[in-house]
Amino acid sequence: MSRICVVGPKGSGKSTAGEFLGKCLNWTHANTSDLLTKEYRRRYPECRKSKDEIRDVLYDIGEEMRLANGSSTLMQSLSAEIVSGVRAPEEIDYAANNYAVILWVMNEKITVEDDSTMKYSMEYVAQACMLSGAAFIVIPNPTDDEDLMFEALRVIVDEILEEEEPLCEKTY
Repeated sequence: MSRICVVGPKGSGKSTAGEFLGKCLNWTHANTSDLLTKEYRRRYPECRKSKDEIRDVLYDIGEEMRLANGSSTLMQSLSAEIVSGVRAPEEIDYAANNYAVILWVMNEKITVEDDSTMKYSMEYVAQACMLSGAAFIVIPNPTDDEDLMFEALRVIVDEILEEEEPLCEKTY
């Protein structure tokens, strides 16, 4: 079975893309921020702020966990077929070697430079995929037309549902 990692700057639509793919394929989707939110709630059970309100704290918890347990610890602890919310280059390397597809969600108004928590570039992801044999696919997510992203994702869903050879061996 193929596994998919969805990457891109914060706010680009990674979670939306991952949830959409999960529903279409009937696959599980996990976001690293869900794992970090669970850890935050364990540490601070009395605090009831939303995930958006604690985003910076979640990033710090993730960095803490990576330092204590290894750079790809968050990726290794998620067993879902679709994962999103990857922040570190080592997590990209892990995904490239353990997932058939890495999707980059591209939003013309949100760039890597806008996301100080993102520690890799699109070029880094493409190179990791090239070295490992994973497919690298860029998905458009225009801020004024989310349907375009869903249309592109449907093509991927159709490919996965019809695949006779591993998706990572196909050229896009």
